[in-house]
Amino acid sequence: MSVLEDLRGRGATQVDLLVTDGHDGRLSAVTELFPATPLQRCLLHKQRNVLNAVPRRVRREVEVELLGIWDQSTKEGAVTQLAADHQPNMASSIPRRCTVWPRKKTRR
Repeated sequence: MSVLEDLRGRGATQVDLLVTDGHDGRLSAVTELFPATPLQRCLLHKQRNVLNAVPRRVRREVEVELLGIWDQSTKEGAVTQLAADHQPNMASSIPRRCTVWPRKKTRR
């Protein structure tokens, strides 16, 4: 909260995007101080959480599928990718849990 209060104190009136590890305290602070700020879950943290929840014997396969999902440029593309991978439960969670789809990295 103090970091965000400091930003406000220095004149910030809006934050364009906040990438978070999903920590409840950070999410609450952003919602309170910058309610219009879109939130994005850090892909590395999300990937770690998913991989920790699956058996070791299938982690590499799941990781490859996740990378294919993250590589999509839109939520719709990710949902299509998940449906192709026969993961309808995960596909339905994308629109609910991700207010902003991560932008693809471009090489310069």
